[in-house]
Amino acid sequence: MKRAVELALKNNQGARPNPSVGAVIVSENKVIGEGFTSNYGGNHAEINALNQIRKENLPLLKKATLYVTLEPCSHIGKTPPCSLAIIQSGISKVVIGCQDPNPLVAGKGITMLKAANVDITTGVLEKECAETHRQFLTFINQKRPYITLKWAMSKDGFIAPLKDQQTKPGSYWLSHSLSKQWAHKLRAYSMGIVIGAETLRYDQPSLNTRIWAGQDPAILIIGGKLSDIPSTWHNKQVSIIQFTKTPEKQNSSIHQIAIEDSSKTLNLLLNHCIEHQIQTLLIEGGSQVINEFLKCNLWDEAIIFKGNTNLIEGVKAPTIDQKQVKIMNSASDKVIIQRNSANQ
Repeated sequence: MKRAVELALKNNQGARPNPSVGAVIVSENKVIGEGFTSNYGGNHAEINALNQIRKENLPLLKKATLYVTLEPCSHIGKTPPCSLAIIQSGISKVVIGCQDPNPLVAGKGITMLKAANVDITTGVLEKECAETHRQFLTFINQKRPYITLKWAMSKDGFIAPLKDQQTKPGSYWLSHSLSKQWAHKLRAYSMGIVIGAETLRYDQPSLNTRIWAGQDPAILIIGGKLSDIPSTWHNKQVSIIQFTKTPEKQNSSIHQIAIEDSSKTLNLLLNHCIEHQIQTLLIEGGSQVINEFLKCNLWDEAIIFKGNTNLIEGVKAPTIDQKQVKIMNSASDKVIIQRNSANQ
């Protein structure tokens, strides 16, 4: 199962919105096939593992055990049901890390396998498998995206200089170039990225993955007017949504959603994500937007890049009153990773 977990981590970007699952087939103490979920619309992990088995090893399937990080599907979607393929292969035992809460599966895969007299074991390395699939599980169980907060701050705790100290619009870099690359990796692993109108106006971020291989995320803007959006964004090949109190005539490349009640803005945004299968959100700022997510306890993970310079004064960085999970180094920066204990 440890190997299956390793495999599951190999295609988080390509598989989405499906979870990237890992599968290993073992017979007579030998791995005869393994696989992970293909890009969306392609084979699931179990099928790729079965397809990897060499012809001379096919007779071993009757004594084989399949280890899979998430319950095999039982419905017809983009591909046929994996549970049926497992039964047809002759595999005699299936070991499952964690069950799939998706209503389309939700125990039906296990029921199908048991009905065919396949021996089933569940809950093996369940914690590790749930951690691997935490984004997908959050989307299904909590009916909202997995939310990661991200910001950079100075050594003395400021997220940006005061506005009258900024000589011109544009991002003020507080972290090392390696941390910037890490931030672009986070974007590549997110299906949507959220910023406030003030950050858009003052920082003029590109919000792309230009220094990390991966697909650019959809952009969701809280507040502001259509004129705040740079003209260059009209050529972006991603969805751009602006939640605004002052919607204007719809632009072909920018979609505006009217905010009728400011207290329900985040709910409006999250409902849009559910409707459009945006399972992971990266909240990039500014501080007002991040603090609003914190106040509403709408976050799962926070990644904070702490630079090695002092600003003396500026805009205070958000604070989280929870134990730090991990502190890592990124060149001269400290990277602080926190998890929301209330959502674990």
